Amino acid sequence: MGEHDRIQIRFEDDALEAWVSIGAGPPADPKALARAIEDAGIVHGVFESDREVLEHALALEQALSREVRLAYGKPPVEPVPERLVLAEPDGPLPGVLREDGSMDFRERRLLVPVDEGDLIARILPAKDGEPGTNVLGVEIPCPEAPEPTFSLGDSVTRNEEGEVRAARSGARALDDKGLLDVLDLHTHAGSVDLTSGNLETEGHLEIARDVTANMRVTAGGSVKIGGTVDGGRVHAGLDVEVSGGAIGRDSGVIRARGDLRARHALGIRLHAMGRLEIARSVSASRLHGREVEVGGGALSERIDAEERIVVQQAGSPSGGPCHLSVGVPLHPEDFDPSRRPARIGSPRRSGRRKGTSTGDGARKRRNRGARGTNAVTIAGVLTDADVNVRIEWRRRQKSLLERATIEIQRVAHAGCHLRFGDVHRLIESDAGPCTYRLDSERNEIVEDD
Repeated sequence: MGEHDRIQIRFEDDALEAWVSIGAGPPADPKALARAIEDAGIVHGVFESDREVLEHALALEQALSREVRLAYGKPPVEPVPERLVLAEPDGPLPGVLREDGSMDFRERRLLVPVDEGDLIARILPAKDGEPGTNVLGVEIPCPEAPEPTFSLGDSVTRNEEGEVRAARSGARALDDKGLLDVLDLHTHAGSVDLTSGNLETEGHLEIARDVTANMRVTAGGSVKIGGTVDGGRVHAGLDVEVSGGAIGRDSGVIRARGDLRARHALGIRLHAMGRLEIARSVSASRLHGREVEVGGGALSERIDAEERIVVQQAGSPSGGPCHLSVGVPLHPEDFDPSRRPARIGSPRRSGRRKGTSTGDGARKRRNRGARGTNAVTIAGVLTDADVNVRIEWRRRQKSLLERATIEIQRVAHAGCHLRFGDVHRLIESDAGPCTYRLDSERNEIVEDD
């Protein structure tokens, strides 16, 4: 057996790797390995440490028990396409960590609301590939660059720095094909519950089913709900339409800066800066809108309107509560709690809290804390800002009362309470149909002729 017979060289991966096995036979000159490498044409990537092992094995008669990788070439470096990194993770998330360390499982960020100009993603630049070299010294071509796995929609913009920003307000959307866009209208196919988490968008929102208890829906545009609001909270910058009922369950509330429509209302608070329309009955609820119309019976804690209330039936034959008030200006806090002024008609009472100081030092500290506001607040005294709010509220009310009406289309049962500003009227016996207005000269509520 010759020295070459003991040495067997095998190539793998288009000669990117070379492997050597040593068979049994007479001892061979260590230089026999160099001659075998030269004869095989290997010129690149030889492992010197493994070469020493092989030369030592050739000096022995027995075979080497394992195959040894003799050489390894340089593999090509694949090019990297542009990559998209979202400014916020893609939802739904398991939940959001609260400040106290607990998890809010209702905040799952299925939708990410964005305003026009908001940064929604960054694009990392592409990287060029490099050709490789096999152990025979032959160049291995670089693979073709793959296409990016994302694309940009018409409602986003990209600048030279790779920033992707929203071209309009709405909800950020990344679909299964990698299309990143901002949707003016998002359609949610199911209910708003713990599976979806709360939904929030700066655009419009359509929900196929229900908004369940303690869940929240917020939209900068309109909200359309195909089912029922059952203990949920809905806030819309425009109209709200609820195909089913609006049920409060202690925490339910719907606020619309436009019109609000629902089939019926039970134990819920409804606020609309426009027209508030209930197709059927209202029970144990509080309503407030520019105009309020109830297509059935109104047996309610309170219905307030700026200009007009229309109900088919007010109260009940058993004397159930029904309070109808017009000339009630809409409050900014009904639609944006962060703007809540002092309660109208409820100045703070003087007096100190238990355990607090009423000396000059405490008063100075309170005064310093009020710097930058319209006035200084002292216990028991309304600030200038509070007084201005009250004056403006009364001015608005006076204007509304000049044209405000309450219309009973069928019957107002005894015990129904009507109110025009500060003027009250209790319905002592069933009446209707009729329309009531305020006679400002007599300062009393009268039936319109």
